[in-house]
Amino acid sequence: MKRNKRLIFILILFALGVALALISGNTRNHETVILAQLAPSTESQMCGYVLSDGEITIVFDGGTKGDAGEVVDEVKKLSNDDTVDAWFITHYHEDHTGALAQILSEPDAMIRIEKVYCNFPPSDLIQLYDPDCYSEYQIIETALEYAPVVDVPVEGNEFQIGEFTVFVLQSPDVSITTNFGNNSSTIYKVETDESSILILGDAGIEAGDRLLNGPYKAKIKNIDYLQMAHHGQNGVSEEVYRYINPRNCLWPTPAWLWDASEDEYKTRETRRWMDSMNVANHYVAKDGLIEIKLQP
Repeated sequence: MKRNKRLIFILILFALGVALALISGNTRNHETVILAQLAPSTESQMCGYVLSDGEITIVFDGGTKGDAGEVVDEVKKLSNDDTVDAWFITHYHEDHTGALAQILSEPDAMIRIEKVYCNFPPSDLIQLYDPDCYSEYQIIETALEYAPVVDVPVEGNEFQIGEFTVFVLQSPDVSITTNFGNNSSTIYKVETDESSILILGDAGIEAGDRLLNGPYKAKIKNIDYLQMAHHGQNGVSEEVYRYINPRNCLWPTPAWLWDASEDEYKTRETRRWMDSMNVANHYVAKDGLIEIKLQP
C-alpha cells in the first residue's frame, strides 16, 4: 500500500512539473517577440524579415528565390506550428518576392502560409514604366494563384494579427511614374506591446516625400526599428529619415553594397546621415542572420 501511495505521489509531482513547464513555455513565447532580419543567401541584395511571438508569425517580403530556404528555416525555428499567419509584400521586384514565389510554387513546402497581403500597380503600367522587371511581376502574380488567401491592402487599412497591429501607411500611387517599381512600395508600420517597426520597402524620394506630407505623418515619428529604404541607398531623403528619428536601423544591405564606392552607389551618404542621428543600433544584413528580442 505504501509503495502504491509513493508511486501515485511521484506521478502527481511529474504531472505538475509538466503542467508548469507548459505554462512557462507559453508565457515565454507570448512575452518574447523576435524580429529576425534575414541575410542574403546569394550575391544579390534582398529584403526579408520574420516577426514572431511563437504563436503568431509574420513575414515581410522574404528575399530572392535563392533565399527561400533561409525563410523556411527561420519560420520553422520561430513558429510553434510552422505557419506564417500573414505574409506582407512591399512591391513586386524579385529581390523582395522571389522567396515567396518559390515557396508557393512548391507542392511540398515545409511551411504553411495562411494569407498574403500585396498591392501591385496595374500590369500595363508596369510594362510601360518598369519594363525590365515585368517578368518578375509575372512570376509572383502566377505564384499567388497557389496562395490560400490574397488580400489587397490599401492606404488606411489596419490589420490586427494576434498581438501585432499592422497599419498600411501608403499603397501604390500610380501618378508617381519616376522610379516606378520602387516607388510603388506599400509602406507598413507594425506596433507591438514592445516596439514600433516601419517597413519602407524600396520607397524612393518621391514616395518618401508623399509619406512625409501625407495623412499618416504622425505615425512615422520616433520609430523604434526602421527598415532602411532601397537597401540603404538611393531611397527616401535625409529629411524623411530625420523626421522618422529611428532608435534602431535595419539595413537589408549585403557587404558589396555596404562598402561600395560613392561613384557606384549612395550607401555611404546614407550611412553618414544616420551616423549624425541618435541611432542606438545598426543591424546590417551583411553580418548574417540577426534575431532581435523586442522586450519592454
